[in-house]
Amino acid sequence: MKSIKQTFMSYFEDYTFVRKESLYQSLVKGDVDKANEILGDILSRSINYFNNEESFYHGFLLGLFSGKKIKSNREAMHGRFDLCIFPKQIFQTALILECNILRVLRI
Repeated sequence: MKSIKQTFMSYFEDYTFVRKESLYQSLVKGDVDKANEILGDILSRSINYFNNEESFYHGFLLGLFSGKKIKSNREAMHGRFDLCIFPKQIFQTALILECNILRVLRI
C-alpha cells in the first residue's frame, strides 16, 4: 500500500512533468504572461510563503528543469546569470533566467 507521501510525490511528479514542459515552451516563445501563470501554479502547489529567498527559487528551478542542459551561476559579460537552459539543437532558443525577490514593506 502506498504511503500518503508516495502518493503525493507521484501526483506532484506527474503534474510538474506536464507543466514544466509548458513552462519551458512559453518561455522559449516569449509568452511571459503564460510563463508567470504556469510557474505561479506550480509554486502554489509546492511551497509556502516562508520559502522566500532567491537561492530557494534558484534551486527550485534547477530541480524543475532537471533533464535539460543547464549552466548555473556562470560569469557572463557584466555579471552572472542564475540559470542558462541550453536548447537541444544549436540554432534553437537558449533561456537565461535571473531569480529576484520583490520584498514589499508595509507600514
